[in-house]
Amino acid sequence: MDVLGETREQIAAEKLAVVQPGSTVVLGQGEWEALARANGAAEVVISAASNLALAAAAAEAYLGADVDPHAAQDVELPGRLEHRGEAPLEIWDGAHNLAGIGYLLPRLPARDDWVVLASILEDKRPELMLRALSVLGQTIVATESSNARSLRAGDLAARAEPYFQHAEPVADPHEARRRARTLAGPSGAVVVTGSLYLLSELSGSSTNQ
Repeated sequence: MDVLGETREQIAAEKLAVVQPGSTVVLGQGEWEALARANGAAEVVISAASNLALAAAAAEAYLGADVDPHAAQDVELPGRLEHRGEAPLEIWDGAHNLAGIGYLLPRLPARDDWVVLASILEDKRPELMLRALSVLGQTIVATESSNARSLRAGDLAARAEPYFQHAEPVADPHEARRRARTLAGPSGAVVVTGSLYLLSELSGSSTNQ
């Protein structure tokens, strides 16, 4: 919001400034069609608002032919509900804001014993993210990434204390991952989330041990 604007209209204007004269624009919300056309769009396609619907509509507009959206069912993206291990179950997801957490939570396997391993950037409304994550379990291991906007582990753990019974700071991401797995135990579950920067640093030399 600091960069794009504080209202939906301001943000839409910034986003749609990318439209070039003569281009085709695919939108998930029809209310921005006039703005797209004012910026030079020759054609505006309105689809449903989901990522899959937008992708299918964009592919159809580009190819000039129908596409089967069911082809996306088997697509797996690194860092998105990525299954990284068993004993304990370990899921990585780079949900880095409240909307991302809202997408993640209902898609995790049903468990009541998740240990959360998280790093969160200071400008991503961390308290709201922590409160949402607290529905997964009672324990969080707070860590940090090398990004300058990353909350320090101690600060993140302190902010997590109102929402978790046990909030433990471990600054080094690899040590934090080992600690989260230990706390979970072989029969437990760990979710690593809150920052794509964290997943990037962990993936450099991660193992299932």
